[in-house]
Amino acid sequence: MNELLVALRTNLIANATVRGLVADRCYPAHIATLPNVTFPCACFALAGGSLDRDVSDFGIISANIWAWSMKHYEQSWEIYNAIFAVLDHNNISATVGAKTIRAVLRETARPIQAYDEIEKVYYLMGTWEARCLKS
Repeated sequence: MNELLVALRTNLIANATVRGLVADRCYPAHIATLPNVTFPCACFALAGGSLDRDVSDFGIISANIWAWSMKHYEQSWEIYNAIFAVLDHNNISATVGAKTIRAVLRETARPIQAYDEIEKVYYLMGTWEARCLKS
């Protein structure tokens, strides 16, 4: 479901509010796997899911979304709330090669709030579900 990662990134950086907060720093990967990260930023990663046995191009995918800030939790909340406004119960889509993916996302768990001692950054992590259809 790399198409879903493309759709998430494309739709987030297309939004003026999200772009104003993190520029193009919406990474389709966990922050620990990224070299030379600039903050603030947002990250997202797929966390499993299931494919429909009867309709192979339909899937329900879980994802985690992080909002990162070096300043404080309030900036992380501002980023997360902007992402929430773009994604929650909204249709997103993207075309990758010959395939178009359409997805409706919903937040399934409100974000945890934490501090990363190694990176010295504040972050939130919410859990999401995407109902996806490729065509």
